[in-house]
Amino acid sequence: RTEGEIAPEEFLTETQIAVLEGKFPDLKGKGGKEYAVAIAKVGGYLDRSSDPPPGWIVTWRGFKKVLTWVEGYEILST
Repeated sequence: RTEGEIAPEEFLTETQIAVLEGKFPDLKGKGGKEYAVAIAKVGGYLDRSSDPPPGWIVTWRGFKKVLTWVEGYEILST
């Protein structure tokens, strides 16, 4: 959170990025912070203007769901 903007490729695989961009098409070309918020949204974060940044619990829930989606994606693509 304290560092500057990083690329999503620093912390996500190509498949994870593809799955997230399939769910949130407006992510293409954006930075890592937007991908992190998208993962938190999958976990239940509402992203209202009055909400604080997502916490680790909602981010972890979202990441677990994304991993499940990636597993299904990989099974269907083989």
